[in-house]
Amino acid sequence: MLSRRQFVHASVVAGAVVALDLLSDEVAAMAQTPGTHVPLTPFKDPLPVPQILRPQEMRDGPASLTIHVRAISQRLHSELPSTPVWGYEGSFPGPTIEVHRGQRLRVE
Repeated sequence: MLSRRQFVHASVVAGAVVALDLLSDEVAAMAQTPGTHVPLTPFKDPLPVPQILRPQEMRDGPASLTIHVRAISQRLHSELPSTPVWGYEGSFPGPTIEVHRGQRLRVE
């Protein structure tokens, strides 16, 4: 006779096996159906390092920085086609703004 602990353990294992079997069937079906999402390879692409923007020092008031926003095409993963996105200064997600602690800055 099974103890309660053995029964629960066997039930969890059986449920996991069934779930994995169903999941593998679903992924295989998605790969064959156009327009569906197939899981991407994680950690395949290096982390993009954004450019650094440093405002010019102003003697008579806060520094000013103008950042342009425009539509660009960006590959979000090497296994995906380019995607239209809004980018700042021609990059997505955008540049890093570097200032000194306490420095006032006006961004347009």
